[in-house]
Amino acid sequence: MHVVFADIEGVTGTIAPDWTIEYDGEFTDTTDAVVSNMVQNGNASRRDLQQLMMALYQEGHLKKITLIDDT
Repeated sequence: MHVVFADIEGVTGTIAPDWTIEYDGEFTDTTDAVVSNMVQNGNASRRDLQQLMMALYQEGHLKKITLIDDT
């Protein structure tokens, strides 16, 4: 599983199952902080990607976010 998202500016990004972020948009710092917080709180497993989606969405800078199950 991985997360694919687009910010309100239309810049896309991904978060891999190992929580690696590929995103270079206006909200890079915010996205990094949310992911880092999840990792530091021990919520960095594949099944917790859904929690990550909600945390990112609550930041209010995403236009679209999708969880891709590629199993």
